Amino acid sequence: MKTLQNLKKSDFTKNNNKQVVLIDKAEIIIEYDFYNDKWIYSSNDISCSGDYYGSITEFKKYLKDEVIKCIGDHLKKYTGYGYHGGGRKATGVKRVSICISGQPDELEQLKKNAESAGKTVSKFVLDALVKNYKHTEQTREISPAEEKDFESEINLALSEDDE
Repeated sequence: MKTLQNLKKSDFTKNNNKQVVLIDKAEIIIEYDFYNDKWIYSSNDISCSGDYYGSITEFKKYLKDEVIKCIGDHLKKYTGYGYHGGGRKATGVKRVSICISGQPDELEQLKKNAESAGKTVSKFVLDALVKNYKHTEQTREISPAEEKDFESEINLALSEDDE
């Protein structure tokens, strides 16, 4: 495959008026229109095509700049999460994240309790919360005092799982 630097007008004939060149890893198809005396370029790799009237020297300078601009636009257009196979693949199961804050020794104890229960920390905490909710599954307002006690109820449920 030719490079843009090696391209000459004599490479184009009326019987063979197309050439493929490589510019910054993008294949560019160049065609010379003898009838209209113009250069036509396009690419299947990037969204880049157009016409140019002028000498081959001027055209090569123009094309190099144009292709670099198109490659930049192409990269901007198609970057993002999941492109190139990165990120999590869809499993059909929706997940939500929550954050638990506590003292380092409390979180370490939570990890130990989960490990001894044979569960991940996430599964251990979710099971404890669901179990606690089933015990208090009533539709009523929670008083501020009960709200304060909620944390101790969770700790109690977690310690029961530890036994």
